[in-house]
Amino acid sequence: MANLAAPGALGYGAAVARFSIPFNGDLDLMREAVASGQVEEIYFSGARDHNVSDWYVDADEVLSYEQARVEALVALCRAEGVRSNLLLNLASLYFEDLSRAAAYARALGVDAVTVADPYAVTALRDALPGVEIQLSVNLALDSFAKVERMLRLGAGTINVAGKMNRDIVGLQRLRVLKERFPAFRVKLLATYICHYDCPFWAAHATLSVHREHGDHSRRSCFGADIDIDACAVPAEDLMDLIRRPFIRPEDLSYYEEAGGVDVFKLAFRNDDSETLRRIFRAYFERRWSADLFDIIPRGPQWPELACDNTAFPAGFVHKVTTCDKVCSECDYCARVAERVLQPASR
Repeated sequence: MANLAAPGALGYGAAVARFSIPFNGDLDLMREAVASGQVEEIYFSGARDHNVSDWYVDADEVLSYEQARVEALVALCRAEGVRSNLLLNLASLYFEDLSRAAAYARALGVDAVTVADPYAVTALRDALPGVEIQLSVNLALDSFAKVERMLRLGAGTINVAGKMNRDIVGLQRLRVLKERFPAFRVKLLATYICHYDCPFWAAHATLSVHREHGDHSRRSCFGADIDIDACAVPAEDLMDLIRRPFIRPEDLSYYEEAGGVDVFKLAFRNDDSETLRRIFRAYFERRWSADLFDIIPRGPQWPELACDNTAFPAGFVHKVTTCDKVCSECDYCARVAERVLQPASR
């Protein structure tokens, strides 16, 4: 990966947080990213017969890897001093053989597993001594009380709810927990695609479980297939594109310094290598001077729009992480939308 900036080279002071990056099957891309020195861990799903990740139904087998490729990734992580993070992040593991999943993790020798089913935390903690139990963003842990409860059960790194990306005071409160739970580290999903505090976020993850174990003789109880990538309630205003709790590359240092964030997660595992390489470069360099939607997907709505990442006003991240979120009484995001959104070039 060419021309990646070293930490501190862009005027932000020494970089603190590093990155959790997705494995899309391309081992060469992982080697390039790791060579930047900014990757803390690589997260991945198990081989095709051991996949209990949130991409449960993968009709195109985009994320269906042979065992040798998964083992090669873990070996790469071990050789380069990068943590390997196996996803066991189905929204519900009720239908799964948890003992088999734990045995698979032990055989691979992974450093961490990521879980989205709170019932599984204690069982996996006991079955995987020495392996960190991380918690998925799909658990939507959005308060001090929820995070504390899961830490008491034995969790380590927690990818807190996406809405916390826009709550700097909430992130600051979590710092106290690091004194009581030394293994606790805060992770944020930077390339967040869904609406702010979207009520359908968890349903996206559970839908794939429902489909796999449902009656395949009928399409669904609603009478038709549901688009797993779409919210039932579409965005009503252009400002919703700005209200989404994404984190721009230029704003990483704010979260490190003001919010005490330890790890930034980049997504998505089903992206092709060209797309992921672009995302990695933008965040590793901590700047992006083109269309923000090239590194943070806008979703299926308004495909004719682009977002000029250089046009965001100074103080944007402070404003949106400290406001009271009563959008009916504020037009800030609407004004930002007018400033940064423009017709996409054809």
